[in-house]
Amino acid sequence: MNVIFDMDGLLFDTEKVFVKAWDYAGEKIGIGKAGYMVCKTLGMNIKASYAVWKEEFGDRYNEEELRKYTKEKFGLSNTRI
Repeated sequence: MNVIFDMDGLLFDTEKVFVKAWDYAGEKIGIGKAGYMVCKTLGMNIKASYAVWKEEFGDRYNEEELRKYTKEKFGLSNTRI
């Protein structure tokens, strides 16, 4: 079996998918459409991107809830993202 890792988005445009997912998740957690955060966090690791989210939304940001609704939009339930 062969596996291809698309770490830089060359094969799949994941930014567009995350814009939609974070718009959805942002609405669900009460911070409004947050898809624009893709541009603010592009190229960051998860820890750094969560700091940007916290700075942007303060106490209204909830990491677990964002992850939950992002996975819900993707149709995933037990996958770690």
